[in-house]
Amino acid sequence: MFLGNESLQYMISIFSHCNKKQTENPDHLKNSSWNKTIKAFVNSVGSRWAISPNPDMFPSDSLVHQQRLKEIHEHIISMDGVYTTAILENVRKEQEKNARIAREAEEKLRKEYEELKRREGEAIAKAKFEELKAEDEKKAKEKCEEEIKNLKKQVNELSSGGCFGLETQVKLESGRIIQMSELQTGDRT
Repeated sequence: MFLGNESLQYMISIFSHCNKKQTENPDHLKNSSWNKTIKAFVNSVGSRWAISPNPDMFPSDSLVHQQRLKEIHEHIISMDGVYTTAILENVRKEQEKNARIAREAEEKLRKEYEELKRREGEAIAKAKFEELKAEDEKKAKEKCEEEIKNLKKQVNELSSGGCFGLETQVKLESGRIIQMSELQTGDRT
């Protein structure tokens, strides 16, 4: 509440624009027109309420007009003290303190969220790196196994016949692959 809860002890709820029946009998207004919200508000101000008489319906010298104004006057004089600027200032300081605490709590939550997001991001990046690394290692292992298989095959061919076949190929140091029959003295394999 803008004025603070303490301000409720200095409030009177005044109803205006009431019809003739409601102005003549305030209980009629209370029983026929008040919903839960209005009842709760009137209770929060200490059940201090009254009707402001419509001067078009009730001239100032009429009994109803005078009774309604007397009720308002009685509520005013029954109050202990007044709502001062000092009270308002205290309420404002308390509201500022509460707002600061709320902002600090929100900032703390935001930082925790950012840290969690950063850590999770790092964890996701690390997991992706490990996954890619494992894939590369698997491909390298498969390539090595294939080369070993080919070398074993070549060794078996060599040991079985004693000679190289015409289709045997050799990989030169330069990376060029040639037929064994094209190999010359000085070529580095």
